[in-house]
Amino acid sequence: MASGVKSGITIPMDREPQGLSQGQAQERARAQAQEEGWGRAAWVYWPPAWLAALNAHWDRHHRDLPAARGRASWRPWERALFALPFGFYAALGLRWARERLSPRPRRVPLPVAAALGSEAEADPEGCPHCGPRCVESLILNERYPYLFARDLLRPLARRYFRAEFHGLHRIPQEGPTLVYMNHAGMAFPWDFLVLGGELMLRWGGRVWLRGPGEKVFTRNPIFNFILPRCWLETVGGVEATFLNLERLYRHRSLMLYAPEGAAGMAKGWHRRYRLQRFHTSFLKLAAKYKARLVPAVCLGGEGLHPFSVNVPMLARLLGFPFFGISPFVPLLLPFPSLLVWSLPVKLRYFVFDPVELPPADYGRFTEEDWRALAEEFRQDLQGRVDRLLRAGDSRAVSKAGGRRL
Repeated sequence: MASGVKSGITIPMDREPQGLSQGQAQERARAQAQEEGWGRAAWVYWPPAWLAALNAHWDRHHRDLPAARGRASWRPWERALFALPFGFYAALGLRWARERLSPRPRRVPLPVAAALGSEAEADPEGCPHCGPRCVESLILNERYPYLFARDLLRPLARRYFRAEFHGLHRIPQEGPTLVYMNHAGMAFPWDFLVLGGELMLRWGGRVWLRGPGEKVFTRNPIFNFILPRCWLETVGGVEATFLNLERLYRHRSLMLYAPEGAAGMAKGWHRRYRLQRFHTSFLKLAAKYKARLVPAVCLGGEGLHPFSVNVPMLARLLGFPFFGISPFVPLLLPFPSLLVWSLPVKLRYFVFDPVELPPADYGRFTEEDWRALAEEFRQDLQGRVDRLLRAGDSRAVSKAGGRRL
């Protein structure tokens, strides 16, 4: 357990280590100056510039890596136009001309999660959990998830989302541990990114934090165009398939998981706190690998993109799992970079004690049995959400503590 961490503390700063050499002290001073520079920048308060910040930060920490060659999307002079009305279209024209007039760099084959070797293809010299291509190889810079959390997610969580965290000490640092949480907002998954970033910072990057992402995001051509290719994987995500999730369990990872899947985000404003049917894969694997399951609730995520209604026809046209229409969608016309935007809502996180799977012979479970068990977990988490909404503060945490289902 993360000892000595009190619930309700918001974004702690890194502790100053003792006994640093002069070179280490200088390196740390440079890192702190860089972090403060990102945090003070105006991009935090101007969502049209978020896409530029995501790309600029990724380029800064990957430009010298051979495996990242050909993944970068935009040049600095193109990114600078994102913050201006209709500037994205000028940047798009500049990028189109650049890519056609200059020779394209050779692209290094990607270790895409869907292409990872199956268990039958495992190489004895490869990863014992994944075979010849490991889920860890998806992160090109092993420190990047921590740097991403420190430089970008921390200022957003502090200054824009004003995040509050309650009960993080209940999450075991030893895996396999899966934190499952409600999901809403019909927007970029800032609710999960903010929580994941806080865990990385609070434990100093010592945890291997991973989060499964829906295929429609990891393979979506629009996101792979406006962000570096396979950006989600390089910040710690994997494509949400049963095989990839099992690999994370085998690695004894700490995982963030949305058991509602894409349906959780697509449910719209009118059902924002009505949990949709849970997937069964995380329960099957938890029973197989004796994993800890930690329920969590996020309040405020529905306000990331409020008053939205799903339009399935537009979603299919764009290749998204959903496309929310709201009073804010017209802003996409002058600012297409707002695809990764959010309103400045206050995000509050409540983490509960780990729950235990009920005693049963899971080897004999049918698919109907697993669906029934998933429904029990859904009802349990729904009850926690409802109690928090009625209480309006963290007093409901003690009333909805961990218990056996």
